[in-house]
Amino acid sequence: NSYTITYKVVGDYFQDAEYAQETYKYEEVVTAIATPSEQGYDFNGWSGVPETMPAEDVEATGYYTTRDDTKYVVNHYLENLDKTENEYTLKLSEDKQGTTGELTQATVKEYTGFTAPETVEQKTILADGTTVVDIFYTRNSYTITYKVVGDYFQNDKYEQETYKYEEVVTAIATPSEVGYDFNGWDGVPETMP
Repeated sequence: NSYTITYKVVGDYFQDAEYAQETYKYEEVVTAIATPSEQGYDFNGWSGVPETMPAEDVEATGYYTTRDDTKYVVNHYLENLDKTENEYTLKLSEDKQGTTGELTQATVKEYTGFTAPETVEQKTILADGTTVVDIFYTRNSYTITYKVVGDYFQNDKYEQETYKYEEVVTAIATPSEVGYDFNGWDGVPETMP
């Protein structure tokens, strides 16, 4: 007589009550079918496969577990000064690994002159390794305070101007007072530090 081995995928992922079936004659040597594969998962192998076919139908089971080395990418973008073409430019792309189906562990970096977001939207790690987390950093603005110092017309806040980090700075016009010469502004950078 002939009997059937039914291969079932059980567990949390890719369940299939009739993944495959094979028929063997009683006492025939049984060779387990190839283990299935799914990207981002490991298959534990088939259990319950007899060495020789008994005089009854048999079920063999196996299950998948998530891999902990599934790839994902974290991109770090810095805000541009000139936004005519693109608002942000890619500064760094990091290749990371994590567990399929769990959340990414993307973290912000420190970039001089830029503010990182307060939170990063983590994403579920897809089994195919295509998960991408984009982090956008805002360009900081800083203030130049013009002060008039010396013996005459002192003013600790003569004028203030705000510039974004690395923006070209143009000094304000020099003040004038009848009967006095102004020596110019000292300490005005070419670009905003």
